[in-house]
Amino acid sequence: MTSEFVSDKISLTNIDIVSYYKGRASFLPVSYPSFEGIKHLIRFNGYKFIFDLTGHIKLILNDSADWPDHFIKIKRTIANEWIIYLSYGYEDIYSLTGVYYIPIRESLSYVPIWLDNPFKNNCFEQTIKSFKNLIISLSNYNTKNIKVDFNISKIIAQIVRVNRLEELRKQANIFHHILKGTVPILPPDTITVDYNVIPIFISDGCLYNCRFCCLKTGNEWRQRTNKEIIDQIYGLRDFLSDDIINYSAIFLGQNYALSSSPDILLETARIAFKVLLDKSIFKEKTLYLFGSTTSLLNTPRWIFKELDKIGYRHIYINCGLESFEQDVLNMIGKPITSKEVEDAYRFSVDINKDYSCVEISLNFLISESFPEIHLKTLLKKLSNPTTKLPKGTIYLSPMIGESYTLRKLKRIIFNLKSNSKWDIKLYIMQGL
Repeated sequence: MTSEFVSDKISLTNIDIVSYYKGRASFLPVSYPSFEGIKHLIRFNGYKFIFDLTGHIKLILNDSADWPDHFIKIKRTIANEWIIYLSYGYEDIYSLTGVYYIPIRESLSYVPIWLDNPFKNNCFEQTIKSFKNLIISLSNYNTKNIKVDFNISKIIAQIVRVNRLEELRKQANIFHHILKGTVPILPPDTITVDYNVIPIFISDGCLYNCRFCCLKTGNEWRQRTNKEIIDQIYGLRDFLSDDIINYSAIFLGQNYALSSSPDILLETARIAFKVLLDKSIFKEKTLYLFGSTTSLLNTPRWIFKELDKIGYRHIYINCGLESFEQDVLNMIGKPITSKEVEDAYRFSVDINKDYSCVEISLNFLISESFPEIHLKTLLKKLSNPTTKLPKGTIYLSPMIGESYTLRKLKRIIFNLKSNSKWDIKLYIMQGL
């Protein structure tokens, strides 16, 4: 515990409060409900309600309530969206994703696995109802003449103030105003920090706007100005306030940040590291961004070398190659050639070998509508015995609208994983 935050406890009628409760110190996957960093913890009505250091609800855990076995936790994003974490057999989920859960977004109807919609489950509604009842109960305590430690009293007042429905919406609107945009999709690698990233947009729009993509902006790609970026960084610093200590990762967005000018890319990464992560309680700092096939091939090696020097423990660059087959690229409306895919693949292998902190991950699509040669070629490339690869992940993403049983996904992924030099995982689409 840092000297600035001293934990305290108090018990009211049916409510137990622990301020500045210390959670886990890393994001390594565990097979039980947990949280990371320093938070305020309140036990009420069979639940653990976890609040960030600005008082906003962050997580809800089961403390004895009647939840289905596959419900792990419920999370609220900074953009005011609920996410339910599910597990249908820890080993199955871990083998597919590298973590022990599947996070399901409230706003995203598409799920790559045949699962029931958890938001239609009565226990979700009951959980949210209990959360609302907690805020009402705290409000009553806050207005009564009850002797409560001054610091705890301040925390209670803050929680009551910022967790009313209109205030939660207001927080999300302020967040989007600072960004001047939304974050519909994060790189799949951000699962390694449970999607707890600070986004900074250094570009807008998309280079390709591929026909198969359900999250395309429809706008042409453009680089943001230095002033726009600096305003974001300092705006987010003030917005996150005390809770900034609980962040250890930066996402440079929106799409294809690697296409930005070297000066903008490197300077933003440096300033964000210094301004936004300087007070982080986590030892390891991480940078995430998307790259396109063409931007990957056009990026000089000295840029990776400079990124390697900044101080981030990990720098993940995610690139969607989708397929080695030109017929498939044409089918999905990806305006690149199979030769560019091949070249980008070889380039990624080299970068992952040559730089200690920089890691390029690649996305490939799977679909029952694709010709058999798609997976056969992918397997051939990934199992090349001459490939030496110290790190790197391949993410497989079912086409939008297609869902698979766990058994079928496991068969596809295990077939590739058992012969591949790469780690193979399922792409879980998450945003903020």
